[in-house]
Amino acid sequence: MHRIFVYGTLKSTEIFNFHLIDVTNGKATFVSKGTTCKKYPLVAFTFKQYKRVPGLLFDDEGVGNNVHGEIWDVDDQLLRWLDNFESYPEHYDRQVLDIVREEGAQGTVEQCMTYVRRGYSKDVLELSYYTSYNSKEIGKPYEATD
Repeated sequence: MHRIFVYGTLKSTEIFNFHLIDVTNGKATFVSKGTTCKKYPLVAFTFKQYKRVPGLLFDDEGVGNNVHGEIWDVDDQLLRWLDNFESYPEHYDRQVLDIVREEGAQGTVEQCMTYVRRGYSKDVLELSYYTSYNSKEIGKPYEATD
């Protein structure tokens, strides 16, 4: 099993979580809510023809907030599916981040693979930073641009 951290549309409260729990994609088990140990900008940016795409901007560690999300264990099959879903390595990169558990073994630091943005235009740093991605507050993700 692989330990991952999700902070955007794959969280249990978000639009694409059904992919994570669809057994035809592989096996996933929720572990705990969690928060990044380091600060990162979490933004909702425009990508290709889509608005409000969540992205943790890895190259600017130390800027922004400690990001809240969820820790999941996934099998090899689901990790391959997630790589495809996240367009890894073309659009998102996979990095190991230290995540503090908020439930269960509370306070324990877990190393989790996380899909992050790298090599982005610095103008995205002018967008609003979020502590937690919430599409009900930010707006519907992946909506087509005008």
